[in-house]
This record gives sequence, C-alpha cells and structure tokens, in this order.
Amino acid sequence: MRRELASMRLVQHKSKAEVRSELAAFRDELAVVCGEFAGLRDEFAEVRGEFKDVRGELAGVRRELVGLSGQLSRVLDHLQSMNPLMKEIPQPLLCQEQASLSGLMRTLIPSHLTLHLPARPSPN
Repeated sequence: MRRELASMRLVQHKSKAEVRSELAAFRDELAVVCGEFAGLRDEFAEVRGEFKDVRGELAGVRRELVGLSGQLSRVLDHLQSMNPLMKEIPQPLLCQEQASLSGLMRTLIPSHLTLHLPARPSPN
C-alpha cells in the first residue's frame, strides 16, 4: 500500500513535459510493435497460401493413387479371367500389391484429411 501511495506521489510530481515525453516513447514503442505484428500477419498469410497449395497438390496425388488402385484392380481381374492358372492362386496373393497401394494411400493421405484454417485477419 505504501508503494502505491509513493508511486502516486511520484506521478503527481512529474511535469507535463515528462509525462508527454513518456507518452511519446510509449507511442513509439507501440508503433514498433504494430509494425512487427503487421509483418507477422503478412508472413502468416504467405504461409497459409503455401499450405493451401500443398493441400491441393495432396488432393491431386490422392486422386491419382485412387485411379492407380482402380487400374491395378482391373488388371488383376483381367489377368484372372485370361489365365486359368491365376484363378488357382489365392486372392490375397493377387491383391497384395493393390493392398499395399491402398495402405500407402491411407497412410500418406487419410480420407478424413481436413484443414481448419483461421479466418483471414482483417486489414485494419
């Protein structure tokens, strides 16, 4: 309590020039912080754009992998229909490559992959 009273007395003894000087210094510091914040906001916007690009590329890769998996399945079906000996090979062995591709696809790009980005900062 005494410290608070002492600090109040000190404030009362400051001249207008001293208070104005302190306010000017505070304004200058605030301007620097605001400038740094604007720089960080710009960097965030840039990283956010790059992240969206990568997300789009991953979606393209996922579509390609799905297409390749389908093609591999059709090739295996065709081989089984063309070669009677292939029908004797157990299905798990025939589909091992397809399963590997599907597993790789699920590992690299899960179907539930979503990205929650915050709203863009206001220009103010």
